[in-house]
Amino acid sequence: MTDNNETLLLDKVDVYHYTLHNSHELAEKWHELYSRNETPSVFLSWNWICRWIDTLPKAPIVVEAKFQNQCLGLGIFYATSKFIFPGWFVKQIWLHRTGDIPLDQIWIEHNDFLLDSKFRSEIRQAMIGYVSSELKWHECFIGLTDCDVLHHFDGIASYKRIDIDSPDYSVDLKNFSSAEDYLNSLSKNTKQQIKRSFKLLRQHGQLLMQESQSADEQLIAFTEMANIHIDKWQQTEYGSGFENPHFNQFHQTLLTTDPEHQFSSIFCLSLNEQKLAFIYLLKDDDCWYFYLSAIKPFDDNRIKVGLVAHVMIIEDAIKNNIKKYDFLAGEARYKRSLSNQYGSSQQLVCYYKPSVLLKFRQHIRKLKWQCFNKLKMVSEPEC
Repeated sequence: MTDNNETLLLDKVDVYHYTLHNSHELAEKWHELYSRNETPSVFLSWNWICRWIDTLPKAPIVVEAKFQNQCLGLGIFYATSKFIFPGWFVKQIWLHRTGDIPLDQIWIEHNDFLLDSKFRSEIRQAMIGYVSSELKWHECFIGLTDCDVLHHFDGIASYKRIDIDSPDYSVDLKNFSSAEDYLNSLSKNTKQQIKRSFKLLRQHGQLLMQESQSADEQLIAFTEMANIHIDKWQQTEYGSGFENPHFNQFHQTLLTTDPEHQFSSIFCLSLNEQKLAFIYLLKDDDCWYFYLSAIKPFDDNRIKVGLVAHVMIIEDAIKNNIKKYDFLAGEARYKRSLSNQYGSSQQLVCYYKPSVLLKFRQHIRKLKWQCFNKLKMVSEPEC
């Protein structure tokens, strides 16, 4: 292996791919490489990836990069074909996703190749070049991924379109020694709402935030979350993930195989033992990721149960020397109010190779979008 001062030569990097039939050998490589990644994503940990592999209807493709016989890069693609016109199918590959909405509702973010931090850019470049020239596809999907990472993938194909673009909010906790320090960093209006909510709730009785302590408690909390979440989201476009058996199986397995809460946890906010809110977190060494919540409606609209729940968990994170509380992708007022960091947005990008068919389809998409915007402008009343 090269030392720290030596430049990694791209022509010496060996990149190849294979169909994954047995994940045991891959697990060893993945764990070892993850330990050499200085900025790991919880979504690229083997805990997440191996559960995702178990959901796949067919074997995926592993792309691996080696230098001097040491693994420096890994990525797993799922290949599929999509019907677009009679007699025309598009070959697609998806990085750590499938392109199937029910299967992808488990929702990966901060997606990327898993790379050795020492030679991150060189290895990524070598893997992108290989995927571009050696794998057979018309469309390659990368995401949800930070924009500052995505620009490295632009060389994978001549054209691209952005299918999802979502802001990414987080709280840098490194300079806070207490919850009061954190509250003092927020806007005056947000701080007032939080303090008023705490005061009014405590007038009703004892307010308590508890973490599920066993696998059985995790499953009970997950079921209780599901009931609240389904009531709120079942009539929306995509519905509640808890109505999706793939989503339920994935997360129940994730929770029950992590009894020490090293990777996942569910917190419950209660008032006089009445459960008001559940917060589902994913964890790595120094970051807690807010993945999902289920909050019961409260009669007094002055009380912001969600804000209270997040502040209490952030207080616990500070006590545990956690450096970051990540709200993940999604535009929401409460995320803006509680965050002190707005990074680049996360996107799902489709890179596609030049062809008459794909260019024509993209042209039709643009025309539809333009017509939609014009109709929207006509239908909106003047102020």
